[in-house]
Amino acid sequence: MDNVNAIVTIPLSEDVNYAVQRFPLPAVRMQRIDAPFQNAMAAFAGETITYDPLNLDFLADEDGNARDDLMEWMVEIQNSNKPHSLYKDITVQILNRNKRPIKTYVFVGAHVTDIEQYTFDYTVVDTDVQLFSAMFAYQYYYRVK
Repeated sequence: MDNVNAIVTIPLSEDVNYAVQRFPLPAVRMQRIDAPFQNAMAAFAGETITYDPLNLDFLADEDGNARDDLMEWMVEIQNSNKPHSLYKDITVQILNRNKRPIKTYVFVGAHVTDIEQYTFDYTVVDTDVQLFSAMFAYQYYYRVK
């Protein structure tokens, strides 16, 4: 667990904690409105805030269940008549070097959109870390205080 920098909780069939090696906090943008003001153009705050996708690099478990869980969730959403009812709040707990939590973020109304390939490489020695990446869309996120 030396390579774990965050713990992700996704409440699927049961609450499972996924180990994450890399966690870039997604960018947040407010659309600006350019409008004429006193013989010049001025930038005003827009009404819409957008969020970049959540990208996570998961440490793969030996039997591949973590990736399988995400894929089953993706297929369930795709096959649903009410996909939004299957969206989940994802909690990401950032750890310090001593593996103690320092910050927690909640991504509200999230769903998986991309799961990258996972290579079963039997030439890798036991100390090498196997990763797979996944991308999530969500409505918004906030920091738990």
